[in-house]
Amino acid sequence: MVTTELLGEWTQAKEFYRKLTRQLAHILPWTMIIGMVVGILPLLLVQVTYGPFVSGAMNSMGSGGLVLVGITILALVGVSFYKNWPSWLPNTLTYRVVVGGLSSGLLGVTAFGFVTINVLMMNPDQWQMVRQGGMGEWGTLASVTPRFLHFMLASVAGVGMGLVIYGIALRVNEATTGIDPNEGFPIWVTRYGVSWMLGGTLPQMVIGPWVLLSLPDHVRVALLSGSNLASILFFVSVICALVSLVLLNAALMVPGYRVFSIGGVIGLMITVALMVVIRDRVRWYGLIEYVESPAVAADAQWGLLIPLLGWAVVFIIIGIYGLRRWKRTLRMSSGK
Repeated sequence: MVTTELLGEWTQAKEFYRKLTRQLAHILPWTMIIGMVVGILPLLLVQVTYGPFVSGAMNSMGSGGLVLVGITILALVGVSFYKNWPSWLPNTLTYRVVVGGLSSGLLGVTAFGFVTINVLMMNPDQWQMVRQGGMGEWGTLASVTPRFLHFMLASVAGVGMGLVIYGIALRVNEATTGIDPNEGFPIWVTRYGVSWMLGGTLPQMVIGPWVLLSLPDHVRVALLSGSNLASILFFVSVICALVSLVLLNAALMVPGYRVFSIGGVIGLMITVALMVVIRDRVRWYGLIEYVESPAVAADAQWGLLIPLLGWAVVFIIIGIYGLRRWKRTLRMSSGK
């Protein structure tokens, strides 16, 4: 959103950038809250499956975990200031950009912390080093940097995917009102989203192999062997990613044909879904030397299924609320 606002000041299409910024301002705070609430669901799932390793990784971070919570709260406060700055304080672009940029940076620190937890849970042998060295040791872990870059670029691609879906929805909405959906704001949003998707996906051609090389040897061999389900899914995900890049590039050059942008989004969604499964297999292969059976954390961890189901209900409720806000934003964009 901060980048979009800045581009609106530096480019010719100021009106489109400003219009998108206003629309994003309506959905940004609650989408962040949804992300935080829904994010607890996969954390609980990982805790159910790999309980001792998750707990050990978080304990090894010591007070750093509490620092991450405080940083996240500050980031949310900063986002609220950014959204409501014109109402609360003098509407100066410089101040808004500074507040928005600092909030984005704090969220990046939070992401770095969660990536560190994920790396630590796969490397119990490094818990003592991190516990003694504190937060200064986080960046020294072998695969933290490539995984963090991989995660941040994936976030950029995810933002672009959301914009593409939003642009397609705007075009469908305007088509029902008799407005040409192939001109004006909706198609510009689609192209803008495709640019973000390409910006987050293309660098993965370099970062992805770096992540792969940073894995332990036995994990990397398992993914590249072609003799197990995880290896097959890995190669399928790479193919889907390449197809998605081709379709997205076509969508950028010929934005009037929705089939390219829709195909690119679907290809990227399939890639993400496969990567979720592959990520779980990577955890298992990485921890296989520390466990004796597939039941990694069967003892007492299943009690977490109760809050897990509770969060699933919360997820459904928030999802319904989000869809309603989405429809409201669409109505606002069409002037209804």
